[in-house]
Amino acid sequence: MGSPCSRGYVNTLKPFWQREASKQLSMRHRLPWDVLSCATRRARGEGCAVSVLPCSSQGSAKLCSRVRSAQRGQLLRTATFLLGKKVKRRSCSLPKKKSRSQEARKVRKRLGCGAMGGEQSLALPPEKGPHRVGCADIMVGHTQQGLFFRLFYPCVPRDGAERPLWIPRYEYCSGLADFSGHSRRWCAPLLSIAIGSCRVPLSWKAPFKPCSSGYPLIIFSHGLGAFRTVYSSICMQMASWGFVVAALEHRDSSAAMTYFCTAEAVREQWIPHQQVPQGQKEFYFRNNQVHHRANECARALQLFRDISRGNSIPNVLPQGFDLSVLKDSIDLAKAAVMGHSFGGVTAVLALVKEPGFRCAVALDAWMFPLENVLYPEVPKPVLFINTEKFQTPESVAKMKRLSSRNSQTKIITILGSVHQSQTDFAFLTGKLINRVFHARGTLDPSKCLDITSQAALAFLQRHLGVREEFARWDRLLEGIGDSVIPEAPFFLSNL
Repeated sequence: MGSPCSRGYVNTLKPFWQREASKQLSMRHRLPWDVLSCATRRARGEGCAVSVLPCSSQGSAKLCSRVRSAQRGQLLRTATFLLGKKVKRRSCSLPKKKSRSQEARKVRKRLGCGAMGGEQSLALPPEKGPHRVGCADIMVGHTQQGLFFRLFYPCVPRDGAERPLWIPRYEYCSGLADFSGHSRRWCAPLLSIAIGSCRVPLSWKAPFKPCSSGYPLIIFSHGLGAFRTVYSSICMQMASWGFVVAALEHRDSSAAMTYFCTAEAVREQWIPHQQVPQGQKEFYFRNNQVHHRANECARALQLFRDISRGNSIPNVLPQGFDLSVLKDSIDLAKAAVMGHSFGGVTAVLALVKEPGFRCAVALDAWMFPLENVLYPEVPKPVLFINTEKFQTPESVAKMKRLSSRNSQTKIITILGSVHQSQTDFAFLTGKLINRVFHARGTLDPSKCLDITSQAALAFLQRHLGVREEFARWDRLLEGIGDSVIPEAPFFLSNL
């Protein structure tokens, strides 16, 4: 991603750490990275397969101290490299206790973490609509052919409701490290410390707010290397305006990481992100994935049909959300599909595969994986909301093929935005994470979110027949407004 690690710093880190370990720890107390990862997991309250004695056990206080000291020292040095600072050979010895704490405060500040961790580093804006929003994770089936998604829905407010973690498990930090091309041995613990404590301002498993007329439904498809929680900002805004949103976590190996629970002892089977196999053309690999993803979107809509019919659909997650409460509260005649990047083209293909979707909203769609013969078969209107610095002439030409066949298909571009501006990464306040993931454009992320959600709501009002008040944002669909233009200025792309 163009971070300092891609310029050869990683090769200098391992010998540096080995020299430090030999200086500071005896051979019998040298700590492998799985112990350090375990310490990070335990700090977040998660389980870990590595056996580490509790601090109350005899002789374990020194071990715990060494874990904390080694983890802090090594991760601070890693952060120093990532921030672009040069480490001189004469500074290889561990700093004194006072200077180490000062350096820790400095790096925490650069990471966007407060004194008590990283909880303040994800600044998602509150709901703009009239509804309070709850969320819950749903897993259906015990095989890879099942479904896994996070459900965002209008809820009954309650005081003291738990807020869910933005990164739900440590394994997702490992997946992000792999996808970004960095070593998970150092990048995963670093990401976990930097953003592992971030929480989403939603009510976890809050009571569902019934609706006799039925909420419209959105099936959301994530981008390449993402997962079900990375679009909490846009999903939360749509739910606050009276939509039920199912944010899928695809199992085609395009997610950073995902898993399913087997029937035998509810064991977790993890599915890591897969790069294009060597010797295989990327188009054919991605084309297979996009068809798999579109089929998952169609199966998700079918799942909600089964729920509406009163069929018993068990949520296999422990203490899972009861899906039966959704019966009679979702209007399946008002269903749309939405997605970002790889998910954007997935949404376009889902219109072909599932006639129940009445329209699609594609956020900065990556049109490359879709075969040309399918474009004449897209029967419904699509809203393309592009960012300024991502699209290519080839991708824009494919969008215009669709708009030329359907006058209701619209293309707009948000100026000052980058590809990650339509994800939650844009709301991370730490400078290091934004540098690694290139998450910030020149436009304020809250304003980009407002434009994206308002344009989507205006488009859905036209084609789903939902709340008439959304028509006040119709001008955005014509590219009229601050920081919005019609069509796509692909000459500004940085691809």
